[in-house]
Amino acid sequence: MRAELKFIDFNGNIATKEDAQLLMCNPEYYLPLCLAIGEKDVDGSDYFYVDVYSLEYIEKKKVFLGSKSIVCSLDDFDELENQIREIISSIEGNFWEDILKILRELFRWEYEDHKFLEMP
Repeated sequence: MRAELKFIDFNGNIATKEDAQLLMCNPEYYLPLCLAIGEKDVDGSDYFYVDVYSLEYIEKKKVFLGSKSIVCSLDDFDELENQIREIISSIEGNFWEDILKILRELFRWEYEDHKFLEMP
């Protein structure tokens, strides 16, 4: 079983792929993304969140604490999407839970820190 990026959505002031591309034209950018990831060739996905920072953005900060982030030197959204797609498609496991464990190390899962209650 292999993971597949179904689509990318945007957070904050970024509403479209065109907005994201315009933002990436700025050497110093921060781009929050929502990644819809599921099993390859199967309908459905879970949402995962990741923050993308340009190298210039990081260099300008004196201290930067980042978790579940991507730091890159890219200025083209299509190239960023292709790199993310390659990373995700390289993740495989016997069960979705195996894939989910790896994805949660890289990205913030939509259900992160949720407590599920068992019904009596």
